[in-house]
Amino acid sequence: MTIKTAVSLPKNSYVILERLRKQWKISRSATIQRLITDWFEHTEEKELIQRYVLGYQQEPEDLEELKAMSKGSAEAFHSEGLK
Repeated sequence: MTIKTAVSLPKNSYVILERLRKQWKISRSATIQRLITDWFEHTEEKELIQRYVLGYQQEPEDLEELKAMSKGSAEAFHSEGLK
């Protein structure tokens, strides 16, 4: 289902929109949909990264834990014949 809407844009935004539309060879509506979808995905990814970083700031990994994981990884690679 789609909903039709109208928006007012500053002239410079409209010029960029038209340039992208022609470059991508798609309709104005499809161009706006693509830009909005990309923006939503970027925003969601940025929020996930911020939560990830905040988690490590609140509970940093223990140095001994990191050493054990590194050693375990090296041993696993070695047993598989990987270097």
